[in-house]
Amino acid sequence: MDNYPLIFTFRDFVAGKGFLAHVTMEGYVLLEEDEMCWMHGVQPGCLTGGGPNRDAAFQVFKNTYLTILFDVAEEASDFDAFKSELRSLLKQVNVPFERDWMEARERVRAGGLELEGLPIRKTEKTHPRIFVNLVTSHKAKPSRNALPTLSQAA
Repeated sequence: MDNYPLIFTFRDFVAGKGFLAHVTMEGYVLLEEDEMCWMHGVQPGCLTGGGPNRDAAFQVFKNTYLTILFDVAEEASDFDAFKSELRSLLKQVNVPFERDWMEARERVRAGGLELEGLPIRKTEKTHPRIFVNLVTSHKAKPSRNALPTLSQAA
């Protein structure tokens, strides 16, 4: 099994009770490749997605993230509660996967590990962080949130 240390950046609009927020989250994720591919959140540590290949695992990982964002928006009483809950979410660290992530990062630094097609970013310049900005409060409803879909064209 191969482990790869990755950094993700997600930018999404999320509607809540009386608000629309733009959320940008940067975090650490461990990619495990074997017969299946798994993406495990390191920070935030509550995310996981798997599939037969990297793209499928990433899509499930992203949908898990969006589902959590939408659930938080549904439960939050207002924008401040939403923002506070997302900041708490980012603080969650999955310690076992963090150790594996750091070991894999050292292999990248030593030149022994690379994923073709992905740029390499120094983690000294990129730390897990979140930005939650209020966009508008006009007619926003959690029911307007939706996961991405994929259909075959005919």
